[in-house]
Amino acid sequence: MLSDMNPDAEISRAVDAALARHGADRDEWTALSALAGAIPDPAAPGVAAETLDRLAAHGWVSRDGDAWALTADGRARRALLTETVVAATGAAAAAARPRPVDRFGGNPHHGLPGAGPRPDADADADAD
Repeated sequence: MLSDMNPDAEISRAVDAALARHGADRDEWTALSALAGAIPDPAAPGVAAETLDRLAAHGWVSRDGDAWALTADGRARRALLTETVVAATGAAAAAARPRPVDRFGGNPHHGLPGAGPRPDADADADAD
């Protein structure tokens, strides 16, 4: 359950935890996504050479001269991590949304014309 803290921070923590369950971190997912063309060049400041070397050690990326590329295993890994991030983000965002207050005893149509009986209508009938 998410606390009343900053929703963005809660979503970020949920993403980090979801990636960690797969033995990954945000740097690895970012690098894989960059090499897949989903984000700018992996040589951008957010992607460290150590991350690319770590991915290469797993067989998820390969280097040809100065260029890095995803391997087939790297594409599969990126797909898994992206699915994980999307699910974690969605779940955390949904949990962070304010919930409507139920002021009508569970009947969302109570008080609207043609909405049917009130939740307490049986109690009124029994009193007669």
